[in-house]
Amino acid sequence: MSESINITELSEEFFKSDSAKDTLTGLLNREAFNIKAGERIDSGEKGLAVVWINISNFKKYNNRFGFNSGNILLCELAEILTEVFKSRNGDIVSRFSGDNFAVITTWNELDENISFTEKYLYSLHPGIALRLRAGVYFPSANENIMGACDKAKMACDSIRTNYSLNSCMYREEMGKEMEMEHYILDVLDDALSSGNIKVLYQPIVRILNNSICEVEALVRWKNDVLGFISPGDFIPTLEKYSEIHKIDTYTVKQICRDLKNLAEKNLPLLPVSINLSRLDFELCDIFSVIENTLSEYNIPRNMLKIEITESVHGEDMSVLNLGIEKFRAHGYEVWMDDFGSGYSSLNMLKDTNFDTIKFDMKFLSGFGEDSDKARYILSSNLSMAKQMGMQSLCEGVETPEQLEYLRTIGFEKVQGYFFGKPMTLDNIFELKLPIENIQDSPYYEKLGKFEILDDEILNHAGTIVADMRAAAIFEITHGHINLLAKNKTYSDWVKNLTEAANHELQDYFLKRMTADSDSNSNSGDNNRFYIFSNGNLFHTRIAHAAENPRTGAKAWVLYQKALTYFPLNHDANERAKNYETYMKIFALNSGDNFLRLD
Repeated sequence: MSESINITELSEEFFKSDSAKDTLTGLLNREAFNIKAGERIDSGEKGLAVVWINISNFKKYNNRFGFNSGNILLCELAEILTEVFKSRNGDIVSRFSGDNFAVITTWNELDENISFTEKYLYSLHPGIALRLRAGVYFPSANENIMGACDKAKMACDSIRTNYSLNSCMYREEMGKEMEMEHYILDVLDDALSSGNIKVLYQPIVRILNNSICEVEALVRWKNDVLGFISPGDFIPTLEKYSEIHKIDTYTVKQICRDLKNLAEKNLPLLPVSINLSRLDFELCDIFSVIENTLSEYNIPRNMLKIEITESVHGEDMSVLNLGIEKFRAHGYEVWMDDFGSGYSSLNMLKDTNFDTIKFDMKFLSGFGEDSDKARYILSSNLSMAKQMGMQSLCEGVETPEQLEYLRTIGFEKVQGYFFGKPMTLDNIFELKLPIENIQDSPYYEKLGKFEILDDEILNHAGTIVADMRAAAIFEITHGHINLLAKNKTYSDWVKNLTEAANHELQDYFLKRMTADSDSNSNSGDNNRFYIFSNGNLFHTRIAHAAENPRTGAKAWVLYQKALTYFPLNHDANERAKNYETYMKIFALNSGDNFLRLD
């Protein structure tokens, strides 16, 4: 009994001394907090909560405003926490280190107090992006306080990259996740040196020519103890502990080795896209790493495409944006990966320049079920991408139906298990699909930017739209015409034509495109004309789109809208009456700018 009293007396003296205080904020330090908080837990009090609080972007705040301003910020947070929590009987506030604070309190009004603390801090610094994170753990009686703090910190760290949450409660699985994280960090270097981490490639197919035009590099980790370690486990872990640049620089080197191996085998080079983390731009000079590695293996810049995941968008994009612009200024293509997977997609498009938008596979999940909303969102966002002059790619394609839909709305490129799972680069050439000649890529990229989306979004649920637009892309090679792309409106219209009328239409298009090509008239009134078919009148325009220097092919885009739109009338007399009426209304004559298919 006397021993217990002596410890208490010593503790009280200790808490009054400078040894128990944080020198910057005057709060209790880690050692003093552990003693007092431990006593409170040991008392058996019900409803206790240990809260771990820090500032998610404190390092950037220091870099921007200086360490003195950072210290002032920490003191302000200490005062706010003291005001919010110490007014409650028995609550203890401490600063452990850096921007890490610990509080022992009760669950009552805990969420409100955390939210109030964040808003109070914001009010002192309007216009500056400050974000608090809090991890919460509810200890049991007699539980070790240091273990309780570790679990609260785990919960706090779990939302490090989740910008929609400011607090999180500890869950038992977080302990297992922590063990997994530590194991990954411990064996990473050995895995890289031993070759247990491999780079595989998934084909990317251009819809216009049904050829493999690029591949994406994907990292796979086979571990001797655990077997396959999912990228969903090791990539977030390496980002969390600022080790991701090791695996990304390793991947760049492996890509260059594989491309050099293709060249030595006299196989055509395939451009490779690589995913980079935002942290690569902060942890190392990733631009110089890539430049030096390409130079070492004599690989041209256009063989490497840079993918930036949409989810990296955060409160401070300055370093990333500067890095992206540096890549683009030196001739690299930069892609926005996983568009639509997070909440910040449109903001990132507004603030950052990209050459290609890669649509997230979630757009195609449940495609065969009630997927109208997904289709409308996908087609609308595709239209936006084309209007912004960007290439388009959709990943996650697994069925012929998905591929056909993406084809009809005008997607340029696709990727997914329908074409092949990740494989070695040599195995790509064993697939049945042809490999695109890289000299043809600029030609097809121009064609991919043309919008052939029809009015499907407006023309559903029984609504009839009188200005439905048909669109198609044609190619002429050595006098032969080939239809490269078409939307649903064009397909439906052609289906209603007789075989003879369809043949006549193709000949007419070929004649007009050849004439325009010979006269070098790629714009003007002579490529605007009218077509009368099935009792309806269509206004049509053909415009020169692109030319392939290697093959001599010339491509043309056709846009056509219905000036009149009525259900198909099989009565020839009725169609003839319509014809006479439209000729008068629109003051047309059956000259060079008119084709009658009835």
